[in-house]
Amino acid sequence: MVLRGLARDLKSLLHNEDLLGRYSDNVLTVFFLELDTAHARSQCEALINRLAQSDNALLARSNVAIGLVESFETPDSIGLLKEALRRLEGAWRLGGNRIVDHPVPVEHEIRENLQSIFISYGGPDQAFAEKLNKALKLRGVQTFFFHEDAPPGDKLHDVMRAGVNTHDRVILICSKESLERPGLLNELEETLAREARNGGATYLLPVRLDDYVIDQWKPAKPGLAQTIRDRVIADFRDHSHPTAFAAAVAKVLAVLTKREEKSFDTSVNTRRSKTIPG
Repeated sequence: MVLRGLARDLKSLLHNEDLLGRYSDNVLTVFFLELDTAHARSQCEALINRLAQSDNALLARSNVAIGLVESFETPDSIGLLKEALRRLEGAWRLGGNRIVDHPVPVEHEIRENLQSIFISYGGPDQAFAEKLNKALKLRGVQTFFFHEDAPPGDKLHDVMRAGVNTHDRVILICSKESLERPGLLNELEETLAREARNGGATYLLPVRLDDYVIDQWKPAKPGLAQTIRDRVIADFRDHSHPTAFAAAVAKVLAVLTKREEKSFDTSVNTRRSKTIPG
């Protein structure tokens, strides 16, 4: 029923030259013969909006994952289909009603048994936090992004305490903007208190966007800055360059791989992670 409704709405967006087919039980394929990626994406976005406003309750509750690829990106039709399906899989990992129109990690790069994370950041670094969140999700880390998935009405402080204390690791985004935010400082102190409660276990994973944390940060609480500087800080200063960003993400993934030994903290929930602004 969902596929029939989806196909009906999709047909209304297609031109006579376009081709619509069924690939499997839950996958439809579309060939936009006259459109470039930008126009094809706009058609896909129109489809998602139409489904969300559908009078059919079943369709309105459904989520669509879309993988979009241009023909020149692959040498043959089989490669084109495989790349589209890989991007569809990436869109599914990112969550409902997503479109992925760029290359995603191939199957052997998708890791399993990864630790869950809570990303602590200041509001000015939201764009980077979202970028990092997306990169980790595409590589197999289950995440919860605050601005998209937080239940309305929950208190920020309660979300922070629960997130910091129930996830395997806390990624602390260090920049001049974030480190001056009271919310981020609260999350940092809660994480350090958790480490102390659990026999000196390591939960904090700092990453930096500039050099502020290294030689300029002077928080009011004595010793707080040195506590961060005494750790290896992941370097994301060149995150605007795709190659450098991918290399930094790979280093983070390496430390998120779960180990056999048990943590002293038995409250860890590894099924999801949260990202909330400080």
